[in-house]
Amino acid sequence: KLSVPAFHSLLGRGSEAAEMFMSLMEYALPKFPSGTVEQATMHLWEICHKDLIELKSVRCSIALITSFGRILEKARNGVSKKGRSIDMIAPVIISTLQKIVVDTLFPALCNTVKVPGMQTSLEGIHISVKDASSVWSAYNDCLCEVPLLVLRDKKFFLFDDCIDFKGICTNIAKVYLVSCFEAKRHSKAKSLMERSKAQAWISRQQLLIAAGEETVSTQLHSMRLSLFDIAHATSQDSSDIKRNVILHAFEVILVGGLSSISLEQLAVQVGFWWEYRSDDVRGTDDHNAWSHLSSIFARASCKSYEFSCLPPDGILEIVSMFLKDLPWKLCHLCRNLGISENIVNTCSRIITEYSDKAVSHHLLVNEYFSCLNTFVSCRMDSAS
Repeated sequence: KLSVPAFHSLLGRGSEAAEMFMSLMEYALPKFPSGTVEQATMHLWEICHKDLIELKSVRCSIALITSFGRILEKARNGVSKKGRSIDMIAPVIISTLQKIVVDTLFPALCNTVKVPGMQTSLEGIHISVKDASSVWSAYNDCLCEVPLLVLRDKKFFLFDDCIDFKGICTNIAKVYLVSCFEAKRHSKAKSLMERSKAQAWISRQQLLIAAGEETVSTQLHSMRLSLFDIAHATSQDSSDIKRNVILHAFEVILVGGLSSISLEQLAVQVGFWWEYRSDDVRGTDDHNAWSHLSSIFARASCKSYEFSCLPPDGILEIVSMFLKDLPWKLCHLCRNLGISENIVNTCSRIITEYSDKAVSHHLLVNEYFSCLNTFVSCRMDSAS
């Protein structure tokens, strides 16, 4: 076992040689004695993590995470990439790697590599957007090789209702991973349960959180960015799933009022559904003429990283475009899904309760209210 300084002295810090060494672990680790694998992998990660913290270098981390993923992929397939049979990998090696990927790498990355949509990491380490994206992409590919049952057993996709900054960042990272997860799943097992948990957690988040102003702004900014990740992942959902998402969104608003971002989440999701719909919509040209350009972002399948350079006000303006387009798109979708009357009734109850209370001084809440009023008007116009 080489100490970290000895390893750096031999191969260099963040060097091409060190990166190649980590890449070769794909072939070396499966040949290690089972009892030494955990210690060896933790030591390798310690070297990579030190490069992340001190050098802001991601090369070794990406190479090692990729090696872990390829070992797990080989264990699942039982063949090499060239189609040749490979020696069986010991179960203890597989379980050890799965444990390290979930229990060690994820919290370490949340602390040192900025979560998609965040301005910086929890420890204040500044890594470029491109490098951070590459690290999280490598980690997501690796995580996809961990069986869904193992992740559920470890409660990896458990979304705690926390309000502290670290908990919010961790949950947002999980939302990003969920959004990428299903598209890369190798088996027929779907992560619908995990997606539903992510959507439910976002929909419950409040516009006004009991914390400092700067923290609140950062949290809301990150959560709005995560809306695009979820919408991208659910753009081609079935009618049953769409129906459940819409009903749940209005249930959250009915119970919690207009202070959550549930309506924003629904607006972005409906915008993406609209662009991927298979039906031939007639009579929408007039609406498209005054559309606030939300379709451009939906058609481009934009995700959080594409927006990460924009300031919070810029993201809010884009989300507002989706809100302005929501009423007439939702009206059409609800009619097609057979839930139009149900949603109109729920919407009317929300409007009545809001009107009976003191008028909000929060401009966005008033915009939500205007959106719901427009939806009811659209529905009434289409029914007449």
